[in-house]
Amino acid sequence: MISIKLSTKEDAKYIAFNLREADKQELKALGIKSNYGVLKDALSHQDCYTAYWYQKPIAMFGIAPVEEFIGSIWLVGTDDITDTCPVSFLRYSKRVLSGLIGEYKMACNMVDKRNKVHVEWLKWLGFSFIREVTFGPENNTFYEFAKVKE
Repeated sequence: MISIKLSTKEDAKYIAFNLREADKQELKALGIKSNYGVLKDALSHQDCYTAYWYQKPIAMFGIAPVEEFIGSIWLVGTDDITDTCPVSFLRYSKRVLSGLIGEYKMACNMVDKRNKVHVEWLKWLGFSFIREVTFGPENNTFYEFAKVKE
């Protein structure tokens, strides 16, 4: 059973030290040096949420303001989102998305092209892929994606 709560520092620490390998690589490609540091920092700048599978943290996510009606949406997860509860995670994330977007008219961000699970998940959620961009200290390829609120 999946549940969602506001994230805590303990959630950030657990998720940071149990990230999927593709999420670790994506954060590294963005130039992030501390996975825990970036998640802990997110707690103080925006509402962050943790998804739990039977009380075990499996993902952390949020949306940060970019402009008045545009939010930058993000998610990182543990292997549990693909190995333990993939169908439940997919179904639940689709229901949570509209509430997460809230008053924003558009949600957008970038995803590492190599992060196949997240790319497929974003497509399934109805995001559009706008273009490929080269970004970060290693000049990796990312997809810009966006979803306009219905």
